[in-house]
Amino acid sequence: MRRISERRDCAQLRRYTEYNHYDNPANTEAAPFQIRGIYIDPARRVAEVYGQPVALRRREFSLLLYFMQNHDVVLTPEQICEHAWRMEYTQSVGQSVHELRKQIEVTPNRPRHIQTVYRVGYRFVSDFDET
Repeated sequence: MRRISERRDCAQLRRYTEYNHYDNPANTEAAPFQIRGIYIDPARRVAEVYGQPVALRRREFSLLLYFMQNHDVVLTPEQICEHAWRMEYTQSVGQSVHELRKQIEVTPNRPRHIQTVYRVGYRFVSDFDET
């Protein structure tokens, strides 16, 4: 049985390697793209919503990038953790989606871009009715 300090060291190393991919531009697509009013440039780590720059945390930026790369596809929390964050499933997906909605949605409590698919996951909608 491992000692507590060894387990703590292993956990720190695992977290470092899981989160290290954020700063590696080779792990993101270099070409910027736009869907509706949301613009994202992975190489420069810049995001704009309807022409206004948005300050996103690393996890939120990776989440937005993954949503936009897979627009109109329902993504499960497990897929989001595995592909956007390179980590095992955690309960923080819902909280991260909530924080991202506050940044990019006009009315976060009635989201138009990031929709919840009940009991399945989330979908980034590229085409919605403006009314």
